[in-house]
Amino acid sequence: MRPTRRTGALVAFLAVLVWLSATHGPRALNAIAAPVVVALAAGLVHAAWLDPPAITRSDPVPCFPGETRTVELDVDGGGLARVDERVGDLPAAGTTAETTLPGTVTYELEPERRGVYPLGPATVTVTDAFGLFERTFETGSSGELVVYPTVYDVADRSVLSALLGDALADERSEFDRIREYDPGDSLRDINWKSSAKREELVVTEFATGREGETVTVAGHAAEGERAADRMASAVATVAVSLLDAGMAVGVAVPGGELPPGGGDHHRRRLLDLLARTPGGSVDAPDAEVVVRARDDDLAVSVAGREQPVEAVTGRRRNPLSARGGDRA
Repeated sequence: MRPTRRTGALVAFLAVLVWLSATHGPRALNAIAAPVVVALAAGLVHAAWLDPPAITRSDPVPCFPGETRTVELDVDGGGLARVDERVGDLPAAGTTAETTLPGTVTYELEPERRGVYPLGPATVTVTDAFGLFERTFETGSSGELVVYPTVYDVADRSVLSALLGDALADERSEFDRIREYDPGDSLRDINWKSSAKREELVVTEFATGREGETVTVAGHAAEGERAADRMASAVATVAVSLLDAGMAVGVAVPGGELPPGGGDHHRRRLLDLLARTPGGSVDAPDAEVVVRARDDDLAVSVAGREQPVEAVTGRRRNPLSARGGDRA
C-alpha cells in the first residue's frame, strides 16, 4: 500500500493547519482539520480491506504477421483501478488503461513476426474511494498469441507437378461445396458473391482428384530466428498449396512432427506447429519436399530436384492473410 499524490497534498495542507493552529489558535481551524484527518483514516482503512481483483481473459485468435488482434480483459472487484498488461516486445496499443471495477479493458496487438507471444500477467493498481491510498495486485491470469508464419502463393505452380501431376498446375476442377471461411483458408477460395449474400465470408472447395495421396514436407534451419522464420514460411507455403490441392500433408520440423492429414483442423495444427518451431535439423529421409534455410540462403528440393527459391516463395499475395497484400 502506498499514498497517492492527493494524500501528499492533504498531508501538506494538514501540516499548514497545525502550524496555523499553533500560532493563531485552534478554534477556527479544528473544523477544517478534522474532516481531513477523518478522510485520511477512512481511505487507509478502505485500502487495507480491498480484495485482490481477478482477471478473466480468452486467448486471441491466431493470426499472421501484420494482422491486428484485440485482447479483452474482464476485471472484477471494486474501486478505481489502473490495469497494466505485459506484452513483452509485441507492438501494442492500450495496454495501460484506467477503469472502474468491475470493468473491461481492451487493447490491440499487431505482431510483425511469427512466433508464440506470452500475454500477461497483468498488474492492477486499485485506489480507495477517496483516491488517497493505492494497492497493486499481481494477477495470475496469462495467455498467449500465436502468430503463424507468412504464407505465399507458389510463384511457379509447376514446381510441384512432380507430386501433383496436373492438380496444382492446372486451374480448379470440379466444384465440391461452400463452407464458412476459417483462418488459414486461401483468399482466392473466397466466394465473394455468396459472401455478399450471406454477409459473412464463405469459401468454395473444389475436388482435385488427388484426395488420399500423402506428402511429407521436412524443414531444416540453422540456429537463429531469421533462418527458422524463413524455413517455417517456406514449409507453410508448400504445405498449404498441397492441402489446397486435396492431398494429405505431413510436416517434420525441429519443433515436432505432424502426420499426414487434411481438412481445416489439420491445417490449423500444421500452422500452429510452424509458428512454434525453432531452428535445427530433423530426421525425415523419406520426405518428398525438403526445405533448408540459413540466414541468407534458402533451398527447396521437390521430389529430389532442387527448385529455385523464387519459384516457390516469390513476391506474391499472401493467400492466408485476411488483409491480403503483397509480401516480399
